[in-house]
Amino acid sequence: MIQFHDEQRAALDLHVHCAVHANAGSGKTSVLTHRFLKILIETPTQLDQIVAITFTRASAAEMRERVHSRLVSLLHNPEDRLFFTTSLTDEQLCIRIRNWINEIGQSRISTFHSFCSSIIRQYADDLDLEPDVRDLEDAEAAALSAEAVDDAMRAALAPESPLRNATLALFDDVSISSATNIITRMARTRQFGIELRDNVSMDTALWLLKQHTELLRLTIEFSIEVLDEAITVLSPHVEFENYRTAVEQLQGVRSSVSSIHAAEAIELTNSVFSKWFTKEGEFRAEHNKASKDVVLVRPKISKSALSLYKSLQTPWTPERELQLFEITKLLVQLGASALDKYTAKKRERNCLDFDDMIGMVIRLLNDPGVASSIRNSIHYLMVDEFQDTDPEQYRLLELLVPALRGINEQRPNVFIVGDYKQSIYGFRDADVRLFRRATQAIKRVNLMRDSDDGYRHLARSYRMHQDLCSVVNGICGSAFGSVDAPEPDDVLSYDVAYTNLIAGLSIPPLDDVGTCSIVRHNGDEIQSIARTIIQILNGTIRRDIVEQDRVTGEWSTRAARPDDIAVLMPKNDLVQELAEVLRSHGVPFQMHNGRSFFSRPEVCDIRAMLTTCIDPSDDLATAITMRSPLLRCNDAEITAASLAGRKSSMRDGLLRLVQENRATPALIAANSLFERWSTEVLTKPTPEFIRSVLHTTRWHETIANDTRRDQILANVEKVIDIVRKTIEGTGAGIHDAIVALEPPEVDREREGHVVLEQGVVQLMTIHASKGLEFGIVILGGLQAGGRSGSSILTDQLGFTFALPEKQVSLDDPSNLTSMSPLLSHELNKRLNARRDDAESRRKLYVALTRAKMHIVLSMSEENPEVDGKGLELIVSKALSDSSSRISYTVLYPGTDTPMYTSSATSKVEADFTFPIEAPALELLSPSRLLHFDMRDDHSFSGENIATGGVVYGSAVHDALAAVVRTFQSMPVESVSAEIVRVLSMHDLDRTVALEAVMEIMALLDSPFIQQHASLLNTSRIETQLVGALHDVVFQGVLDVRIHTGDTTIEVWDWKTNNVSSSDQRDSIAEAYSIQVCTYAWLCFKAYPACTSVVTRLIFTKAARKGLTTIDSARTWRREEMVEMEERMMQAVLTV
Repeated sequence: MIQFHDEQRAALDLHVHCAVHANAGSGKTSVLTHRFLKILIETPTQLDQIVAITFTRASAAEMRERVHSRLVSLLHNPEDRLFFTTSLTDEQLCIRIRNWINEIGQSRISTFHSFCSSIIRQYADDLDLEPDVRDLEDAEAAALSAEAVDDAMRAALAPESPLRNATLALFDDVSISSATNIITRMARTRQFGIELRDNVSMDTALWLLKQHTELLRLTIEFSIEVLDEAITVLSPHVEFENYRTAVEQLQGVRSSVSSIHAAEAIELTNSVFSKWFTKEGEFRAEHNKASKDVVLVRPKISKSALSLYKSLQTPWTPERELQLFEITKLLVQLGASALDKYTAKKRERNCLDFDDMIGMVIRLLNDPGVASSIRNSIHYLMVDEFQDTDPEQYRLLELLVPALRGINEQRPNVFIVGDYKQSIYGFRDADVRLFRRATQAIKRVNLMRDSDDGYRHLARSYRMHQDLCSVVNGICGSAFGSVDAPEPDDVLSYDVAYTNLIAGLSIPPLDDVGTCSIVRHNGDEIQSIARTIIQILNGTIRRDIVEQDRVTGEWSTRAARPDDIAVLMPKNDLVQELAEVLRSHGVPFQMHNGRSFFSRPEVCDIRAMLTTCIDPSDDLATAITMRSPLLRCNDAEITAASLAGRKSSMRDGLLRLVQENRATPALIAANSLFERWSTEVLTKPTPEFIRSVLHTTRWHETIANDTRRDQILANVEKVIDIVRKTIEGTGAGIHDAIVALEPPEVDREREGHVVLEQGVVQLMTIHASKGLEFGIVILGGLQAGGRSGSSILTDQLGFTFALPEKQVSLDDPSNLTSMSPLLSHELNKRLNARRDDAESRRKLYVALTRAKMHIVLSMSEENPEVDGKGLELIVSKALSDSSSRISYTVLYPGTDTPMYTSSATSKVEADFTFPIEAPALELLSPSRLLHFDMRDDHSFSGENIATGGVVYGSAVHDALAAVVRTFQSMPVESVSAEIVRVLSMHDLDRTVALEAVMEIMALLDSPFIQQHASLLNTSRIETQLVGALHDVVFQGVLDVRIHTGDTTIEVWDWKTNNVSSSDQRDSIAEAYSIQVCTYAWLCFKAYPACTSVVTRLIFTKAARKGLTTIDSARTWRREEMVEMEERMMQAVLTV
């Protein structure tokens, strides 16, 4: 049983609304899980009255799995049950725990997306939606919105359009790409469109007055900021007369600017600043030389302060501001048109994107009757990672939970937990200020009833070595402390206060443990990091890992392994660059980013194969396919085909070689398969076509000895799933499937589950590392700049973008007239820089707190405080801050990068020249394993062979596959006609076929099928899954696969066995145990987030005979996989 300390126990209080601020590694997930159990056990709350929301499917799956594991542990450990206070007897509690274990798949632990989806489907009629409305995948949404934007732009530019001239003129001031991006964002993000519309909906004169008033206020605020910076850099030298005089004059101006007009403030600031500083921001040499003792290095204000000072020189030009206003109004019109067209396209496809879902639930919650009903169904609401909330999600939560609006209502009880120091998703519209706002609302509501405000702080970190806690506190305390922490009710500032990590671990003092190191590089940072990694692994740089024995509690040390190391960088391109260098030096690694999956060889091979099938002229796709394990042509053969087809295409060259009898066996086979595939790709569903290609080419055999075999199989299954989701029920075709497999411009896997491979160095961005932990963290690329955009939206100045600063003269087109910059945009850039700087500090905190034992910082040999930027500038200032007391060592890994060799791993090289010799690997289907369990079985004796044999069973399977998803929406006559049509394709006599029709119709009318009809609408029919276990690849075709939740799957298997009683049904079901075991195992292999699989054998004849129960169900848990695999391999040995 987990032992909680006082801070954690306080967060388990169920009597108040709670706002928990949890430091990194403080055990918040354990608290969240225990609170869930405490609600179940200690209150009369039902499982479906608890809602837990998080931001990724992986997090939701992890939490559900933790709750399930804790329930299983409680069931088997009576002493753990004593930690809860309940009026139930122990026997009654155990009965409830068993029920909760069985029902955990239906618990309301979900993402915002899934939560909204469930509400929408419950109130589909109120929203005038079709009952089978589906969720729109990101790739499809991007494609549809792009089409909508193109349509809107074409309509605006049409000759008859009243917007034509204005739109043409727009592109003189805004680039087409920038305009397209703005319009696309308005179409995809409802709130952004609303904010822009509100920004320009007021009277022009009123808008101009409002803008001018805010600019005056900001001018004074920024003048004070510049003066403060100047005072700070000169104050250390006030013992010298000129420095002292300068500081006194600067302080005098600073005290007066807040009480005078902005124009005077600027004039005074300019006067005093230019007197003492150069245009480059350096203290003037003549004043320095006049000092009694010359300061050797003249003080210089920071680049950001100098940039701010220069921005303040921009004049106010009302004409330019009005030009911005009119352009924005036009963009809003175009955005509204694109939104209408995007909405229409979604309606045509009967789908909703995430923005729709949030908006629809908000709409429902604005209806008092519906809102009351929804609230009454939720007694406890918990939101994890609250710092990642965006404004629309917060608006939804405010409507759902009155306490977040300051209304003193106890239900739903709300529990929010997060760490605002880890809010790093501003690019997704996450707003760190909302956590502060929600915390204050919770405090106020609680204080209306009691003295306990509900604020809880979890400060102890159980992740990091105690010495690393001190390092992180030193760096981040200095970084966060460089700005004033905002007041609790501040609604504008993106800054947050830093709260120290308190070490929860006490590891015995050991050498080479708990270290912080600086690796200095002279420009070639990537090579420097690679050398550092190799030297850590070969022991030249010693960085030991400490581990604690869970039984004895003793600590032991070992040398670092590749999977102890993670390299975190701000940008994906740096990750890609490092990957290439590590690959060239033999260092095993795993890369995580949005493009990496789509760039893997097996994914590229399938994408190229599909491309060449529909476009034979694409020589690159043809060459990739020929060289791949699908066709296994060597370089000489590929070159021969290329030369033979140099005047047309490689495919033509391949055909010519075959016709002229100059082709090798591999080329003959390739040409034959290309011709066959070009037909099949147009006639088969694309997912099934891909599987048939893999089967025909014996692809599974070619990867038998590959060290990445399991990962390759999982990747190919993911490819097929992406293709299926792209095509099924969307009207999309093969071209859309190929586009869906292209490396994305943005990260489409941001909600993907990061599966860390063993024995490899991990490479990822800082964003991708959130929620993970590693023994050794290396931070690189710290000089990389942050994101920048041509347009900016802030609370103070609204929406601005840069206007052209040159204008063509009408009198002389060769003459360009200079135009003044836009003051509102210049100052908006400064506001945006504040926001970015605040997020950079939080990003640094996230990166540092991924480390458990060691931190390595890659920094330039140059002086970062002078020439640095980005995170490197923040770190360098912290390291030079004497009050931080940061202990670190400096490493110089040299200039030679050796090859990495490890005796622990060896790679098997496989020769895939054609034709391939079949290796020992065997491809087995679950049905073949039935020989193991059925060798002594007599359950099938006396069965009517005519209506129970393989031919009959195959016919019934095919007929059910054709109608089971759609029969509800079809007339009975149409259903029976379709069944007859499918059965006619099988060799059944008339009497048997008629019996089959009656059997299937009885099944479809059975209470069981009617009860599960809604699930069948979204089920997957006749899908194939593949998984490798030791030297065996298992391949199974699942009759019906239903994803009933983020972590639960149901698999149905039709059985035409002759059953006449429940006892006989159970006996037969037992004989199929190894088959359904294998189906469940395949699901666990294919879907890492899946924690439980329910397998159901559906006996069709039981329905025909009117038996009450026609199915036999069994639940399989992921933690049972070892036992499942042992049984499967035992069965393999007997086949």
